[in-house]
Amino acid sequence: MATPEQVWALYDATGGLGPAVLLGAFAGLRVAESCGLRREDVAFLAREIRPAVQYPAEPLKTEMSKTPLPTADSLMTEISPARWRSTRTR
Repeated sequence: MATPEQVWALYDATGGLGPAVLLGAFAGLRVAESCGLRREDVAFLAREIRPAVQYPAEPLKTEMSKTPLPTADSLMTEISPARWRSTRTR
């Protein structure tokens, strides 16, 4: 298992895939689920991730994969569209 420091180092090193790293490490999403996550699958106000498809728009592996995932405020902040746009422009 990766330490939080290792996860953040990977996040910093992955460029455009940073949110997928965080979603895998802290929300438990598979790589295909993280990369297939769409903006409408994230309920920011409810603090939930609601996977619906996996990359590249394929059905999820199991019905259980559709279970909404309660998510910490800190993760929601990190994956928010506004934050990600401003981080990528640095």
